[in-house]
Amino acid sequence: MGEHYSHLSLTERRRIEEMFQASIPVREIAARLGRHRGTIHREINRNFYHTSFRDRDGNDYRGYYCMTANALAKRRRRSGRVKLLRHPALLAHVVAKLHAGWSPQQISGRLKIEPQPVGQISHESIYRHIHSDEGREAKLYALLAVARRHRRRQKGRKPRTSVIPAERWIEARPAEVSDRSQFGHWEADLLIFARKHGKANVTWLQERQTRYLLLLDNEDRRSAGVMSRISEALAPLPGPARRSITFDRGTEFVVAWQSLLMPLASNR
Repeated sequence: MGEHYSHLSLTERRRIEEMFQASIPVREIAARLGRHRGTIHREINRNFYHTSFRDRDGNDYRGYYCMTANALAKRRRRSGRVKLLRHPALLAHVVAKLHAGWSPQQISGRLKIEPQPVGQISHESIYRHIHSDEGREAKLYALLAVARRHRRRQKGRKPRTSVIPAERWIEARPAEVSDRSQFGHWEADLLIFARKHGKANVTWLQERQTRYLLLLDNEDRRSAGVMSRISEALAPLPGPARRSITFDRGTEFVVAWQSLLMPLASNR
């Protein structure tokens, strides 16, 4: 019988965020949650929010955020481990090749150059499955050329594009925003034209209660420029008219969305 592993819950991640921001040592966080300190180290390193953006006062917004961490963890599980669990034939093929001494790179590479009915999978997805709860229970790590029960500790990758924290997504907005009972909540999206028309595009901003619509022209899709136009358009409005903005998850909103937090919070 293998060891029992359980994923961190959103409640645990919320407590990690609170304690991490209070500069409580990882060892103490782990003790309070009843978790191994390595689990907390991996959680913070893998799901840390990276951004190069700084606001006009020089503040950056890097850190550990529970909603973002939870979304990243779910996405990571879906991308690799779940694919194999949902495709038994592909899983059986991968496990058979591991038993035959093949490496994940060889398995993935062979499926690319000699397609099989079972489908294709990346070597990283195979590694993720090997070191997942199910993979550890099956002791798949023992089939690797250099057998390791746990993957080497990895630092969190800086994403190619930053991730907007999940609490800012349209799906996560509060009830008073969703049911349009309160004035001053906006949602934003970007209207992209055909390539032959160049890089110009239009930001679509709508106040949810009144359905009042603003259309803002942009020279290109660069985040800083898009956010600057939104800020300019909403800055003259009184505080109750600009309580919040929820975004579509397009990359044009990624880098500089934090620049709106201070203007929106101010009450003129």
